[in-house]
Amino acid sequence: LCDRHPTLRRFVYASSAEIYRHGAELPSLVGEDHPVDLSGDMPQRLRDRVEADLMVCARAGLCRSELMVLRFAELLAPDSGSQLADYLGSRVCLRAIGFDPMIEVISIDDAVRATLAAVRSHAQGVVNVPGADVLPLSVAIEKAGRRELLLPDPAVSVLYGARALARGTEFAWRMSRWRFRWGGTLDGERARRVLGYTPQVRVDFAAVARAGSPYQPVGAMVRMSRSTRPPCRWHASSPAPQTRQLRQQPPSKIHDGPTSFLPRNTSLRG
Repeated sequence: LCDRHPTLRRFVYASSAEIYRHGAELPSLVGEDHPVDLSGDMPQRLRDRVEADLMVCARAGLCRSELMVLRFAELLAPDSGSQLADYLGSRVCLRAIGFDPMIEVISIDDAVRATLAAVRSHAQGVVNVPGADVLPLSVAIEKAGRRELLLPDPAVSVLYGARALARGTEFAWRMSRWRFRWGGTLDGERARRVLGYTPQVRVDFAAVARAGSPYQPVGAMVRMSRSTRPPCRWHASSPAPQTRQLRQQPPSKIHDGPTSFLPRNTSLRG
């Protein structure tokens, strides 16, 4: 589409650092050449992000337009689709025993500044966009004013699955398991060099937690859909006007016309 468009000369894709693979054997400082998670058992939501990111990267150098992929740290804000925001929306945050990873989040202000710098730049390729907050998960829970509970990993997965079914929330331990075990920090050297970007605005964890979960509970969604449903004009005891007219017509008029399935003068008695 960029090649065929007469005036489009630059394309900036907003990706996410969630696509990076995490593990004990991988470095904690994540650069642009860090391995991407291509495991076969990843959630579909994460798989879609990986495929979209790699699709844009594959077009680099093959089209006339300038392409840049921004891989943002997690945008921690209500109604942003953040897994961590939903995680901190609970009064009690479950954490796997023996793991306290380093997490990195970015504010909306910093994300906007990085996007504008990328649009105005002529650089190409992949750029990590770090945030100003890098801290252990336990400290993030404390800043949000929540209590933590340490449990074995299988128990955490089961309980968060039950929470998603009961409240309609979207936090999935399966999607964040490796990140909440090993963690990682984005290397922002290339963003500073080619975009002149450095994170400046810190996230207010308490404000994000007070906003609650960014997803509506299932019961609230059902009540909202029922309350906003437009009233029906016709009740079961009162047929629609077309049905009334059809009942008032004689049988010959009902079965005789351009939409009739029976030929003219055909007897239904055989």
